[in-house]
Amino acid sequence: MKNLFTFSYLIMVMCDFKSECQICNCIAPHNNDKLCDLHKCKYDYNIDLYIISSKKLCNEPVSKDGYSYCFNHLCQIPTCNNKKSYKYCTKHSCKMEGCLSSKMEDDDVCKSCKSAVRCVIPTCFKKYSGDDRTDDLRWICPDHKCQFPKCIEVQHEKSFFCIDHKCTKPKCGNIATIENGFCSSHKNNDAKVVKKKKKTKAKKSI
Repeated sequence: MKNLFTFSYLIMVMCDFKSECQICNCIAPHNNDKLCDLHKCKYDYNIDLYIISSKKLCNEPVSKDGYSYCFNHLCQIPTCNNKKSYKYCTKHSCKMEGCLSSKMEDDDVCKSCKSAVRCVIPTCFKKYSGDDRTDDLRWICPDHKCQFPKCIEVQHEKSFFCIDHKCTKPKCGNIATIENGFCSSHKNNDAKVVKKKKKTKAKKSI
């Protein structure tokens, strides 16, 4: 009888142990993966890797209490609770294209990339790739350089061409024709402009 009671008690303890989170001193229930929602890494393979996988969430324990990710998926900045993309999260990663280092506290790039030649567009983080540079030694990356052949000037706002090679008509980003400064869609505007100028001169001469 005594042995039966001991065995029953042991089974009860084991069942209770298995139903609780495996993190020490945590009595929250788990969902068949030994960890409760509070102590399980929140990394989702389907969302973060853009793949369809039978393993949706990471089953590893969080690196510290109060954190959301395990050591493998947590940003390596000690006080950060964000998921990392490589070593660091997007907030702490150097923004320079291809760089895997952490950025400086007062800048968007790391110390090494700070001195590198980069695109003149402030929001662009492409490094100098050996392409042509402007006369004042500025560099414009292919994404922001005027698409007119052999031109090395920066694209004008909302156009693939610089101010000299885009259509003269405001808000039009098409390439200008050599003859009149307008694109093929607005080439007739040149005649209208000439007529307007002639009328203005005629009025002034009266």
